[in-house]
Amino acid sequence: MKTLVLDKSALIGASRYGIKKLRERFDFLLTDTLLHEIATEGFKEHGKLCEKKQKKLDQRIDATFAKTVRDLGNSWIEMNVSIRWEIENGRSAKFGPIFSTEDIRITDYLSPKVLKLSAEYEGRIGNLTGMKHHPEDEDDFQVVRRMSEREVLEKMEHDFAREQAICDIAEDARRSFVESARERGWSVSSYYKLDRGWLSFGMYLVHRGYVPWKFNKYGDEPAQPKKPANPSFDLIYIGHMAIADGILSTDKEQLKLAWAIWPEKRENIYYYDQATHEPEVFEPEWKL
Repeated sequence: MKTLVLDKSALIGASRYGIKKLRERFDFLLTDTLLHEIATEGFKEHGKLCEKKQKKLDQRIDATFAKTVRDLGNSWIEMNVSIRWEIENGRSAKFGPIFSTEDIRITDYLSPKVLKLSAEYEGRIGNLTGMKHHPEDEDDFQVVRRMSEREVLEKMEHDFAREQAICDIAEDARRSFVESARERGWSVSSYYKLDRGWLSFGMYLVHRGYVPWKFNKYGDEPAQPKKPANPSFDLIYIGHMAIADGILSTDKEQLKLAWAIWPEKRENIYYYDQATHEPEVFEPEWKL
């Protein structure tokens, strides 16, 4: 049975009947990002809503959280724990620590500490969505700006398919993660050598793909916070595809990026049709 990364959009759009049908066909990789997104929905409004609206929001969050834990499987992974495990053990997070959803409590994600971290994370997201090009890259920036979306994604696909390019990206990713690990006092395994099957590589690769996509679509203007929904979270889900077979989402903008970055996984990149409760293998409109 194939394992898919589950994007929040597909979960929110799925009924219990729809989830039951999906579980008959797929296993799902549940991430701490998904659980965090569910639990902190509307966190900016916490303490600002009237009692009735706050209760309604809390009930919706509780229901979605329960649906995730109850209906979608009994295990999940935590990204930072998994990446540290890769660095220290020299093996892909596919073989790393998995946690039981029985140990999860929504209150763990709604503590003042978590809400504070969420606010800080929103600031980092702003840095990502508001990224501007460097003046020395002006010529390359203008080339990207003149390209169509199709041209950008097909160039990305071509570039990421070249063996030498992947080797270079893997080495850049390794240096970046090793430097970060040593700053944190972590040990680094001599077997920590990345390829497309490692989570740390997937996270680095997807951010490399995001840069030309963002500049083509938005230039130096901030990426719209909801189109696609939270770009930083979108990238995290796509990055986790390194240790899964594919992804399930209702966000076609997100799926276009996944389609370009992971061509070897295209038969398992699914758009979830909320009307029919059926997953459809995704293809960009220009390929149809």
